[in-house]
Amino acid sequence: MSRKERDRMTIMTGVQRQELTLVQAGELMAVCYRQSKRIWRRYQADGDAGLVHRLRVNPARGASRPNCGRRPWPSMRRNATRTSARR
Repeated sequence: MSRKERDRMTIMTGVQRQELTLVQAGELMAVCYRQSKRIWRRYQADGDAGLVHRLRVNPARGASRPNCGRRPWPSMRRNATRTSARR
């Protein structure tokens, strides 16, 4: 959990205890009232896990697969170095 998400968790805990309103929570989080309502709904539904950025859970799209350690088509690479050496 990042620092920003931990701060949001403490603020949402204040809303849950009715120490803060959503308007005040939005100001503390530097988001609008509408966004604070969305954060609050997700916090109510999923708890602390609802505040974690959802893309962090998934692997990156460009990440290599763990079983693909070798390069494809090694013969093409070998031929490319031969043609460049002739010039």
